[in-house]
Amino acid sequence: MSKYITKVNEKLTKLQRSQIQKTSFKWLLSLPKKLKISENLLEELVGRWDDRSGGFAIQGRIIQFTPLDVCFALGLRIIGEKVNFKKDPTSTTKAMFDNEVINVKTIYAKIINMEGDEDLEKFCRLYLLLGFVEFYFPNSSVEVSGWSLKMLDDLNSIGKYNWGVVVYETLACSLNRVAPLFCEGKNSSRLQIKGCALVLQVRYCMIILYVYRPLFVIIYVSEEYNIYVKNEI
Repeated sequence: MSKYITKVNEKLTKLQRSQIQKTSFKWLLSLPKKLKISENLLEELVGRWDDRSGGFAIQGRIIQFTPLDVCFALGLRIIGEKVNFKKDPTSTTKAMFDNEVINVKTIYAKIINMEGDEDLEKFCRLYLLLGFVEFYFPNSSVEVSGWSLKMLDDLNSIGKYNWGVVVYETLACSLNRVAPLFCEGKNSSRLQIKGCALVLQVRYCMIILYVYRPLFVIIYVSEEYNIYVKNEI
């Protein structure tokens, strides 16, 4: 979930890096190369998801999953204007692709083909779009959602939106869809979680701290941001 964005990070110029750091998504610059999500962990959380209460059933209680968890995990704001999900064929960002299919590979190709600090604004749009598609809002769809293209047209206004809420709602809706199928054994071969699954991995860490707080809990976070938990009395 960070293969292409980390490749781009290795080749950023100082000006390009500075441009990204001015946005709400500057954490993308710090993504590790081998960021992995544990499938076993996802299965455990999906199996415990309770859509009526919006949380995970752990030891007879519900541990809530809220936008604040996304803010904690990704540093995205949860207050501000709501994101406009309407598609607009006049999008400046979309126009950069002519009639091409817009996906991770085509976005990455356009970034790599740019020379040095050529058109920093265009570069920033493409970089954030890649971050949207690969990290914040990944899904199984062939093409990028039209709303994300339009939202990147005005880089000066992008910081005023409640992006943390959008990431949360995307994940919560995905859990509501996937959990019943998984519990019925209809989606057991491969979980198709739409959204930033890393948030769920961080939330698991917080659940362990909450449920086992009477115990001495050691949490190991590897360089790849994989989480290992060991409980000791």
